[in-house]
Amino acid sequence: MSLSEDIFRVFKDATTTSFQFLVADFGFTLDSITIDDSMAFAEMITCDVKYRNPTTEINISYTWYEDLRGTPQVICGRLKSEDAGNRAVAESYNLDMLIAERCPAQAVVTLSKDPVEKVKRTLQTYASILADCARDELKGDFSIFPRLRKTLLDEVKGAVFLHSGVDTDELIEHLDGETF
Repeated sequence: MSLSEDIFRVFKDATTTSFQFLVADFGFTLDSITIDDSMAFAEMITCDVKYRNPTTEINISYTWYEDLRGTPQVICGRLKSEDAGNRAVAESYNLDMLIAERCPAQAVVTLSKDPVEKVKRTLQTYASILADCARDELKGDFSIFPRLRKTLLDEVKGAVFLHSGVDTDELIEHLDGETF
């Protein structure tokens, strides 16, 4: 078994263990586990584990870059109803943004030279912080999302597009209708 295969096995196992509280405490179900190897030619593979309840999607993902490895990330999304009773993510933000806004003293720092151990520790840390800092969102209260959206748009407005030729005002107007 290669290191990348071992990492993904560990990622899936550690995710389902660390985030079990979503099922037990917040009525989530394990929605899907997918591996996207469409970029395998570039030695990049992504694994996503998605949990959903009626209002919220938590997407835990890990992208493996052969030379750089990777770090798991957690995305918290607000679900909306669509035709035929399907639910889709209407708006979503990286948990790191939510942490910075609501619990800035808590940081995701996992130091380990062993990539397998780093993945496990990072997932455990994210799960703990999600349980502490995102209880409202896990229960369907997304009142912090407008503040996160403003923070993100302010960051884009402050970005300098020196060589891209992008009209910042046009980009902001376009992004204002997008989900993050």
